[in-house]
Amino acid sequence: MNPLETAGRRLRLLIVDDDPQFRNLLSTLLRSDYLVSLAVNGKDAFEKASAHPPDLMMVDVQMPEWNGIETLGEFRRHPKLAQIPVMMITGDASRQTVMAALAAGADDYVVKSTMSKDELKQKLLTLSRKRKGPGSPTPAPAARPTPQTAVTPPPVARPAAPLATEPTAGEQNRAEMAEATWQTASVAVMEPAPRAQTVQELIDSWD
Repeated sequence: MNPLETAGRRLRLLIVDDDPQFRNLLSTLLRSDYLVSLAVNGKDAFEKASAHPPDLMMVDVQMPEWNGIETLGEFRRHPKLAQIPVMMITGDASRQTVMAALAAGADDYVVKSTMSKDELKQKLLTLSRKRKGPGSPTPAPAARPTPQTAVTPPPVARPAAPLATEPTAGEQNRAEMAEATWQTASVAVMEPAPRAQTVQELIDSWD
């Protein structure tokens, strides 16, 4: 089965970006592989996704209304939208921005000024394999521990020192993923594309 299809149809990809030229650039590049829909900001994306949930999302970090981090937070808190794989798109490759996106629940990110067409398509393909559709197996409930006879401990001379709080497995994994991902990030500044170029010219010149 084609990994970019589900139930006999192409995967639905929602692109969220306030820059109309960049939205059109991505739509033109990806519409042959995905059923692409567009949103101009986070609120617009949330309304469209609530009515027709996408299979994947690409969300710009810097937007008016809700920025990308706020948008991601709203999706992660929604019971029907929380599992949608999200790739953040950013022109800001600073450590603070990348870490904030990953900590908020982003599955991946790309830097606008340095990504290539092949890299973008490969990242989306990888992301599509993470999605949890209707056929995904439901985790089995954890087994209850076997009750044991309580044993009264012997008295101690003084109370034990409080145990240090250990980070949860989820917090540890997220921190490790964020740190590992950051090591490979390209620090680059986005330069706006010349407005005189057409979308197709931009794609043709995009390595």
